[in-house]
Amino acid sequence: MYADTAAGRAEATPGAEGTCPACRHPVRPKCGSIVVHHWAHYARTDCDPWSEPESEWHRGWKLAVPPERREVVIGPHRADVVTASDGVVELQHSPISPEVIEDREGFYGQRMAWIFDATEAYAAGRISVDHGDGEWDRLRWSYARRSAGVCRRTVLLDIGDDLVLHLNGLSRCRQVTRESVEAWMRDGGRWEVRRVPAPAPPRREEPPAGSILERLAKAGRWSEGTPAMKARREHSARLIVAMARWRATGRPEDWAAYVALARHAAGYRPRGG
Repeated sequence: MYADTAAGRAEATPGAEGTCPACRHPVRPKCGSIVVHHWAHYARTDCDPWSEPESEWHRGWKLAVPPERREVVIGPHRADVVTASDGVVELQHSPISPEVIEDREGFYGQRMAWIFDATEAYAAGRISVDHGDGEWDRLRWSYARRSAGVCRRTVLLDIGDDLVLHLNGLSRCRQVTRESVEAWMRDGGRWEVRRVPAPAPPRREEPPAGSILERLAKAGRWSEGTPAMKARREHSARLIVAMARWRATGRPEDWAAYVALARHAAGYRPRGG
């Protein structure tokens, strides 16, 4: 996001010249119309192995703090955000290995926190929150980032809609507004958690069962074979429809219907039953 130029620390602009504040090597501005404007090393590799390509998501969080506390050089690395209380916040959009997580947490120590980009997972309906009576709510996260589960520092999930989840493992969370997290980074002091109602995840359209059955009928030659073969094909079709319905809605009752059908429909029983 920043490089040292003749005019001081500056963001990338067309035609500008600068040097990397970490390694002091020349960098050039990348100011295309697709990727967010950024500085790039001439060697095509970043001097900090922990860096990842800059995105609008990264930029949005960094703008919450003053410029001098964005991309702060600490030893051989650049901290994404330094808080007013001298804490470090690392913004992570792309996948990350447990080994790198351990290295970064060991380097920055107890003062570090993570913010993971989970906006796509939430928009796809893979993240939901069940409100509880206690301090923590129940988190449901399909195909969860296992890397988030190995973090030993504070972990926040940005799920969009101005809402952030403070994780307690991969099964519990507290809900806070993005505004309060930005204020914590910008102004320091105690982080006040404010629970707010979680918006319902986007609902996907349920596929019409009839169209699935019609396609299966055309492809499967349902009229051929023995009665047992026909019954088995019909049973498989009902299972496919039930699974498609559950994947579309995510409702527990649709999952229960699929499980029941898998066990009992069309006269099938578990072995020994």
